[in-house]
Amino acid sequence: MPAPEVDEFEPVVIRTSDDLYSLLSAAASSIHFPLIVFLLATGLRRSEALGLRWRDVDFERRTLSVTKQLKRNRKGQLGRHKTKTKKTRTVRLSVTAIQALKLQQKNQVNWQLICGSAWRNEEGYIFTRQDGSPIHPDAFTHEFTRIARQAGLDGLTPHSLRHTCATFLLEADQHPKKAAAMMGHSLEILLERYSHISVQMQEGLAECIDQKLLPTVKEFLSEEKEAGCVCKTLATGYVRS
Repeated sequence: MPAPEVDEFEPVVIRTSDDLYSLLSAAASSIHFPLIVFLLATGLRRSEALGLRWRDVDFERRTLSVTKQLKRNRKGQLGRHKTKTKKTRTVRLSVTAIQALKLQQKNQVNWQLICGSAWRNEEGYIFTRQDGSPIHPDAFTHEFTRIARQAGLDGLTPHSLRHTCATFLLEADQHPKKAAAMMGHSLEILLERYSHISVQMQEGLAECIDQKLLPTVKEFLSEEKEAGCVCKTLATGYVRS
């Protein structure tokens, strides 16, 4: 029996600049605003971003080392563990990502002044609660869902920010291999997951082929030519070459 057809995966993404503005406006007063911008600008997984420490950032070189993710262990304790791919990757940071990090730095300075000795960020996490403790991934998802709903974007999740970043890269004709490295995907998974975009990426390829072939071939493909003559002419030309 033939295998049942599976619907093509198409991730939920932010489609328009108006939707993006609505999301950022709704998130502006949240402590998670820098994190939301950072996820959009880097495409990191939620748990990867929450597991980042300040020592993982090189502001001078504008790079980020993604080495761990934040999640609970079997005892329910929140901590840093191997990433989904179990590999370390280096991400080049955009100006947008750098600005989000600097805003978070300012936030933490203010929070630490308020908390005093109650400040709890011994690990040096970048994205924390206002007392310096790490943010549970599910708690962030809950808050983000509320923000998205307020922005009129029901169905948007933190993972949608990752999908949106990948979409930005591919629609901008960035090489899929570069995008895959940044996202922590294999090239095969990236192309399969975003196949609807890879089709759009091929739009310019047809024009490239026309530029090479059409000036010479169009004479043989004119509507006045009979099918048999065209086939014969093309076949003859092929043999001669």
